[in-house]
Amino acid sequence: AEEKAGIIKKSIPVIIGQRSEEYNHVFMRRAEELHSRVIFAEEAWRLNAVEHFDDDNQHFSLTRMRDGRGYELDVDLLGSYQRHNIVTVCAAADLLAEHTPLTISRRAFREGLATAAASTGLAGRWQVLSREPYTVCDTGHNADGLKYVAAQLEALECDRLFAVMGFAKEKDLAKIMALLPRKAHYIFTKAQIERARAIEDIAAEAERLGLDYECQPTVREAVERAKCLALPADAIFIGGSNFVIAEL
Repeated sequence: AEEKAGIIKKSIPVIIGQRSEEYNHVFMRRAEELHSRVIFAEEAWRLNAVEHFDDDNQHFSLTRMRDGRGYELDVDLLGSYQRHNIVTVCAAADLLAEHTPLTISRRAFREGLATAAASTGLAGRWQVLSREPYTVCDTGHNADGLKYVAAQLEALECDRLFAVMGFAKEKDLAKIMALLPRKAHYIFTKAQIERARAIEDIAAEAERLGLDYECQPTVREAVERAKCLALPADAIFIGGSNFVIAEL
């Protein structure tokens, strides 16, 4: 939180996506020092419901708390964690529209969200790559991000789950891997960069946790191995590191 608070600038409002008693005081103290207004997104906007009308979009129903106005928004980004992001996005856009010269119309806001991935080329955020077998990748790479990814993997309806994963050196391997679903067969690998964690380290932690796993030397070979093992009713997940997704 101390590091994140470094973004706060003198007399410039700061929006906090998720508040917590563990770290609120850190942001508040820094904001007071710099005379900056703090907006907690969850107090400015309320998420009422999330619906999935198809496999490519999420529909969010939200209320703006200052006037009770309702918003129905479609987003072409999947992943359960988007329920947190959408509240922060709404708070940011509303602040800009109300308190800066920038004008963001309701229509522009709706259309921008509905085509966020398509118009920006954003990839790797619970991105569906195939339907049979269901194949998805996600760039969640720390404990907080992987917590949501793991929960979504647990909820997947499939016969067997195969997970191709690699990690970066600096990540807390024990903390991250403790979150991984026990039902999966893991294929651990290593991106071709200096920052990638050695496969031997990952295998040792997997052994300690009692995971069902094997190892492949490259991302390409790991993905091909998963494709060979998976049947149409199975699922394949690829993730653990931005670098793994980049190679994919």
